Amino acid sequence: MLHSWALRFSPDPSEREAFSSEETEWLKSLEQRCALPARTEVPMPPQARACVLDAYTTRAAKYAARLKGDALAEANLSPQERFEIQESLVALGFLDGEPDGEFGPITRRAIRSFLASIGMPEAEFLSADARQTLSRSAPKIPVVRQNSFPGLSRQSAPGSQRPAALFDGQ
Repeated sequence: MLHSWALRFSPDPSEREAFSSEETEWLKSLEQRCALPARTEVPMPPQARACVLDAYTTRAAKYAARLKGDALAEANLSPQERFEIQESLVALGFLDGEPDGEFGPITRRAIRSFLASIGMPEAEFLSADARQTLSRSAPKIPVVRQNSFPGLSRQSAPGSQRPAALFDGQ
């Protein structure tokens, strides 16, 4: 839940531990409230699935109501926009690894480092201006996404050597 990640990194560090505990208890309560099967290999009944979806929808609305400013703006970004932010942070050397669209502790650290590098106060969230600066600063390197072309690496740019398996019908 995107709103959950945004609240988890709320500006007030004293609220973070309480939020994490509250979130853990809420997740545990879903098992009983929605009568979830004890074993994961057992299919979830339709009523349980509907209960979980309803619970998450309600919880997301409560989270959104608690968010403000840049945290709320981030929670409302599309998955593609969050992915592109991480790609820019990777391209500029602030983030290692593969972008996944989720802004956990490693992405938060990269955001703080990027903000410091451009002379802005370190924060957990990017303002609209900082997002624009990040986008303009990152080199535009064409990347073929792995899920678009099976067998190609995410780092394979158009024109690079391609695996023969793609062209051998394998």
